[in-house]
Amino acid sequence: MLARFRRQLAMFLKVRDYNALYGAGFPAASIGAVLFAALLALIEQIEQISAEKLSAEGELGQSIEVKGNAKDFLEDLLEDIANMAVTMSYEIAGIANKFKLEHNRSVQNLITAGRAFAANAVEYRADFIRYEFEENFIEELIAATDALEAAYAEAGEDTQERMGKNAALAPLFKQGMTTVKRLDPIVKKRFRGNAEALAAWTFAKHVERAPQRSIPDNPPNP
Repeated sequence: MLARFRRQLAMFLKVRDYNALYGAGFPAASIGAVLFAALLALIEQIEQISAEKLSAEGELGQSIEVKGNAKDFLEDLLEDIANMAVTMSYEIAGIANKFKLEHNRSVQNLITAGRAFAANAVEYRADFIRYEFEENFIEELIAATDALEAAYAEAGEDTQERMGKNAALAPLFKQGMTTVKRLDPIVKKRFRGNAEALAAWTFAKHVERAPQRSIPDNPPNP
C-alpha cells in the first residue's frame, strides 16, 4: 500500500473509533449517521482489498522465486548441452553450431534456446548418450523449458493482479477523504459546546503528514 494511503487509512480508523464513542449522538436517519455508516463500509472494502493485495504480493514473491529457480535449472541444462557439443564437434562436424547459447540469458531467450536445443538434439540423441547424458535428457530439457515458461507467465499474472488491487484502492480512498470532509461541519455543529467531543474529532480527522527529508547542513568552507 502506498504511504499516502497508509496515512489516510490510519485516519479512517481513528474516525471509526470516534464513531464508536460518539456516533450515538446522531439520529439513525440523520446525514451524519448515514455518512459515518458509508465510511465504515468503505473501510471494510479497503481492508478486504488490502488483505487480497498482501496475498497477491506474497504470490508474486513466490512466483518470482519459482521463476528464478526454473531459470537457473534450464540455463544449467543448456550450458551442459552447449559445452558438450563443443567437445563432440571434434568428432561430429558442425554440431556445436546447432547448440549455441546467446550471451543475453533473458528468460525468453532461454525458452527459445530450450525449444531449439530439444528439437536439434533428436538427431544426436545417441551421440549425447554416448557422451554421458541420460537417455531422457531431451524430455528433461522440454520439461524444464515448459516449467520456466509457466513460471514466467504466472509471475506476469501476479504482477497484473497486484497492480489491479492498487487501482481498485485509489477511488475508495478518494471517496473516504470526501466523506470525512463532508462530516467535518456536521460533527462540529452536532457537538458545538462539547469541548471533549470536538477535541476528539480534531484528533480523529487529522492525517499525519509525510515525513520531511532532512537537508544536510552545508559543510563549512575550508
